[in-house]
Amino acid sequence: MEAPSADQSLIAIQEYAVDTATILLLEHGQVFETSRTQGQAYMVLEHVKKLVAQFDSFIQAAAAMMQNNKFFYLPEIETVAHDIARMLLTLADDLYYDSGDAGKALQYYQLAAGLSHGDELAVRAALSPCLQGDPPRPKIALPYAVYAAHLNPKHRKDVAYVLKLIDDVE
Repeated sequence: MEAPSADQSLIAIQEYAVDTATILLLEHGQVFETSRTQGQAYMVLEHVKKLVAQFDSFIQAAAAMMQNNKFFYLPEIETVAHDIARMLLTLADDLYYDSGDAGKALQYYQLAAGLSHGDELAVRAALSPCLQGDPPRPKIALPYAVYAAHLNPKHRKDVAYVLKLIDDVE
């Protein structure tokens, strides 16, 4: 198997995050709809800010923020997305390392990477539950490894490792 390009990997990361956000919103009785205009993006942003203020609605807010994935280039939206991603990483770490819930942790890591794909930590965080989970999911890990190597070339060895795992499974 050949590694995808960084651009293909970013697309896969975004798709995983949108899928995760869709599932999380459905769990709260809401429908995922990608913002199509800046006006819609700012309306979603205001909704997200209100949800973040209510701790029990944080995951819903994080999932809703992914609706703005086409507008993460706008500074205010990018800042909120990054901040939410960092909080998600903390929650995911607690789930993964303290509670052993690799499945839910992976969802939160995937959403964090989608919200803040320029953040090396957010992108690399999804690797552990993919590679150490039961069962291991190296094909899901591959775009995260490739994009992490794109962000920081010192992680190229991770791509080779994931590709080897994929070859071993097949």
